[in-house]
Amino acid sequence: MQKRRRFQLGGIVVVLLLAVGSAIALSAINRNVDFAGMIGAGQRAEIQLPPGFHATIFAEGLNGPRFLAFDSAGILHVADRGNNRIVALPDAN
Repeated sequence: MQKRRRFQLGGIVVVLLLAVGSAIALSAINRNVDFAGMIGAGQRAEIQLPPGFHATIFAEGLNGPRFLAFDSAGILHVADRGNNRIVALPDAN
């Protein structure tokens, strides 16, 4: 009976430690990420890049692009979830 109680108590301690650790991690994420500054549909994000880097618009008209994958020919495929489609975006240049 004593061993069973120790085992149960150990399990409770582990669960409490996981809960506290998760709460601390979520708190840190919420402090460092400005979710209020997220952009809405049709808006462009302003980004800051290190010196020597640049960004260009590769495709427009996507509504909630989510998953990206390149095929063996180097064509980018995008899951455009807002339009319920998968789009192939070849790089012409």
